[in-house]
Amino acid sequence: MAQAVPSVAPSEAAPYLHKIECFCFQQQPLEAGEMKEMPLVFFLDSGLPKHIKKITLSYTLFDVTPAAQVTRVTQVNRKVSANYDLLAKLENLASIVN
Repeated sequence: MAQAVPSVAPSEAAPYLHKIECFCFQQQPLEAGEMKEMPLVFFLDSGLPKHIKKITLSYTLFDVTPAAQVTRVTQVNRKVSANYDLLAKLENLASIVN
């Protein structure tokens, strides 16, 4: 069982990123070495400062298996997945805002 903890960079962007659905809201069954697509639905607040051109959303997964010592499993530094390409969404938002 794993629990994902999100991180947003730059941290100044965090208040403007709103997750509606995220695999980080609940513990996820995940075996060592298993690959899995997990849900993520978000939007960016229109108040996002214009000087922020790139946002990195990353997750650290912790083993929360009962009776297991909590250890860092892996850190996922990617744009979440090809289905949730954050950069493409930011470029789309920038074209709407500008």
